[in-house]
Amino acid sequence: MVWSLPAAATQMVDEGGCLQLAIDAMEIHASHSKTQQSACELFVALSYDKTCCQVMLDSDVISSVLNSIKGCLKKSQPKALASGLLFLQNMAVISLDNVANSILSEEN
Repeated sequence: MVWSLPAAATQMVDEGGCLQLAIDAMEIHASHSKTQQSACELFVALSYDKTCCQVMLDSDVISSVLNSIKGCLKKSQPKALASGLLFLQNMAVISLDNVANSILSEEN
């Protein structure tokens, strides 16, 4: 839906609670690669909207994606891994400092 109706992205994030639903799904189904991939693809789609990027920077999205990437590396899940990395790449364009700080905080 985000890809076909980009104007709805901000409304979905602000009013629909989609971010938290995706984060919760990633946590509950941490070992399910398709869930990880789909959630990361949602975040990638949202990352093309600057307003959505700010909302994601203010939430736990980056942390959830980092956890997903770590799990994908352990289980050799290339599609989910690629989606997570694409999201981080897009977010780094918007705010490299926030992405770097999130990665550093995950390491500690």
